Amino acid sequence: MRQTAISRITRIDGWVLFYILLIMYALYQFGMNNALLTKDFIVRSYEELLPANTLTGFIHFRERFEWAGYVIMFSMIPIKVSYSAICINTGTLLAGYDVRFTRIFKAGLFGEFVFLFATLFQFAWILTVLRPEVIQDLEGFYPLSLLGLLNSESVPGWIHLPLQKLNLFELGYVVVVSEILKVYTRTDFRKIFIIVAISYGFGLLLLIAVAMFLTLQTM
Repeated sequence: MRQTAISRITRIDGWVLFYILLIMYALYQFGMNNALLTKDFIVRSYEELLPANTLTGFIHFRERFEWAGYVIMFSMIPIKVSYSAICINTGTLLAGYDVRFTRIFKAGLFGEFVFLFATLFQFAWILTVLRPEVIQDLEGFYPLSLLGLLNSESVPGWIHLPLQKLNLFELGYVVVVSEILKVYTRTDFRKIFIIVAISYGFGLLLLIAVAMFLTLQTM
């Protein structure tokens, strides 16, 4: 029954998945701008750190180009899914599985819903539990990650990103993508899970390495 349900889910059109992600992330962005990152919140956060004219200019700039946040977000979704699909596609080819790239991309769209859930979960937690007065109150907020279990202030800044990425949501992404590809490849879940974990993990490590290098260059 479980396999039949997953097979039915894979029949959902990829464009439908993409548009649902766009709409949900747009709602999240709208909620962030209007429920958390308000003008008063930004003023409280930076009024003691920035000159008044600089802070006013920043707020005006943000209000004028608020639409740019939506454009960047909409652009990042296909870029992010494409990069993951390329990494996983490379892994499946090396393992001897002939899976069309479009199917791997579609599996990545399914997996992206894990990160969407993570984003909405964190947003809801911030609003209902943390209730920050200033943006500094969010420092060290990395739920369900290894960094969240540690004192972030005692950890060097350049290693924050790797510890953030060691979280349950990344594991959930690999599980979801593996479940979808299991249907397409008609193979054992354990085998495809190992392939996805290694190939996606390698791509993730590559991005982390670049980010760490850039971080160290600016320190």
